[in-house]
Amino acid sequence: MTFDPKLTDLHILALTLYGESVGLKGRAPGTLEDLVALGCKLRNRVVNGSTYAEECGDCDCWSPEKNEGSHARTLVMRDQLLTGVVTDHKYIEAAWVAAGMIHGYCRDVLKGATESHPVGELPRPEWAQHRIPALSYAKQSWYLPDGVSV
Repeated sequence: MTFDPKLTDLHILALTLYGESVGLKGRAPGTLEDLVALGCKLRNRVVNGSTYAEECGDCDCWSPEKNEGSHARTLVMRDQLLTGVVTDHKYIEAAWVAAGMIHGYCRDVLKGATESHPVGELPRPEWAQHRIPALSYAKQSWYLPDGVSV
């Protein structure tokens, strides 16, 4: 995924949090807890050597193949952001969380975790088969990067 150069890390993260929390099939819009969890996950990956553009670009909301409805809403919000007209309260909330992540105002509620799956998901994803979750938060089982312990 290539982002418009006018978009900062804050914009990219806020758009991703917004896109991932809105328009998910069979699911209500994400809660504030969901936004914080995803923000921490992405920030933890960035701290481990990636960039927000790389990590956010891999999220479903930027791929029409993975989630057409969420992708379309994310692009509409991106276009509104680039023209300076944003009134959607869910985006404003996502931008507030993104600012907390980028500027360090929000503590890491995931304690370094970078991977998750829904609590109780069976069978567990292949990558989680032989791993022990570090914690449960926002209805997800969270895992630390390989070689890291709490």
